[in-house]
Amino acid sequence: MVYDTVIRCLGWKHGLGLHTPRTAPTMQHNGKYPVMTHEYESVNVPGLHYAGTIAHGKDHQRSAGGFIHGFR
Repeated sequence: MVYDTVIRCLGWKHGLGLHTPRTAPTMQHNGKYPVMTHEYESVNVPGLHYAGTIAHGKDHQRSAGGFIHGFR
């Protein structure tokens, strides 16, 4: 087979470059997900809520909430 481009997708980490030192969220030990309350709010930045893939930190390694089954 001949390929034009090969793309390796090896995961990701949350980029903190958008935050100032005052608004940077506390991150979990893996550096990938922020620590959040049961309401998906940052534990150290009041009013900062999470939605989408980044909110998967609530159930990371306990359920398949961040995984699309059968996706190719």
